[in-house]
Amino acid sequence: MASQQELSFLNRFKIFQINREIIMDGAKYLLIPGLVSAKIIMAWPEDVRSKSFEILVFVMSFIQCVTIITSIVLNIVDVNTTIMMISAFEAVLQVVGKFSALIIKSKDLDKLIKTVRYEFWPSDITNKDTAEKIRKDSRILFKIMMIESSICIMVVLTIAFGPLLKTGRVLPYPTWYPFDTSASPVYEIVYILQSYFGLHLSVPPIIAYDMLYYSLCANCTAQFRLLCDALRCIGNGTEDEMITKLVEFDESQKELRGTSEQKLLILCIKHHQRLINTANEISQAFGNGHLVQLMGSASGICTACYILTSNPDLSSVANALVQYIAHVGQIFIYCAVSNELSYWSTLVPTAAYESLWYKKKYPNIRQCLAILITRSQIAISMQAFGLFELNYTSFLSIMRFTFSLYTFLSSFA
Repeated sequence: MASQQELSFLNRFKIFQINREIIMDGAKYLLIPGLVSAKIIMAWPEDVRSKSFEILVFVMSFIQCVTIITSIVLNIVDVNTTIMMISAFEAVLQVVGKFSALIIKSKDLDKLIKTVRYEFWPSDITNKDTAEKIRKDSRILFKIMMIESSICIMVVLTIAFGPLLKTGRVLPYPTWYPFDTSASPVYEIVYILQSYFGLHLSVPPIIAYDMLYYSLCANCTAQFRLLCDALRCIGNGTEDEMITKLVEFDESQKELRGTSEQKLLILCIKHHQRLINTANEISQAFGNGHLVQLMGSASGICTACYILTSNPDLSSVANALVQYIAHVGQIFIYCAVSNELSYWSTLVPTAAYESLWYKKKYPNIRQCLAILITRSQIAISMQAFGLFELNYTSFLSIMRFTFSLYTFLSSFA
């Protein structure tokens, strides 16, 4: 979290102009890495974007896809070359899929971001212990996000500048063009364009998409933890204190009528409905991109394994090792944050049962708690295009599939 002086300094720069409450919150500040990356490519959902830049990204991505696919077709008999090209095509596919998701789903993402920023409870609204646990988990995730970003940048730097260490005129991406790319100045122009695509147009969309998804899931997880704390307040005599905090955050709830227990239960049920809707909207907004991610990770892990075990070139092995770590880590974080969200959503019934509901003689409270418990038993599920569920089980299935695919490819070597 940043101090007031640090916040004033950051707000001098347009890219960091966000509310103080966001930076000071124990979970909401996780939106910042995605914000910075998205603003680099003018794809932050809350901003007005440049159509010309969007066209540039799609045109360059289309050219990269066509040239790589053509090269794959022309070299289909050479397994080693084909594997290298599939690895490059997978990277381009991720860029296209994730940048398209940021653009096409911008209105939905804008709504989600505003919900997190303005409607989600502050991380310290219930008690200090929960606030500290949320802050600790957010700190861990933030470090992981920074490590993933660093590895992603390292991979692209290796792709962009690795050919300079090799003999001959090798391009960053194995592509085919209908003209000679080895002669000057064509080679230099194509090399610069491919490097620009990798450094500026590839890294920010991937990082922005991933960081935004991680931060949204982490904030929903934090809200479920806070909701569990609020539910445990029912019947223990701290209802008024909890209601006061919630009403101070959302003044529109001042008009609630009923006993303290009834008002707190209403606030909790409303927030639970908000969390369910938000989680479903996250799954829908990122569903298509998740499918691209699963396909890309599976092919990337498979090709990296093949290169590691069959290529004697040291630079290629080092590059494949970095890519393997990046792909495995990336898909693991996706499954981990999704699994955490699902897990904490299933703890709501336990928290409701742990409240002192039996000390009160209000049958409507007991009935509402029973309905809440019944509804909460349906776990939140993050889906990839409605076909695959993201959790630890899915991660293990992906790793098994990639090993089987690697074994199949190795048989052709």
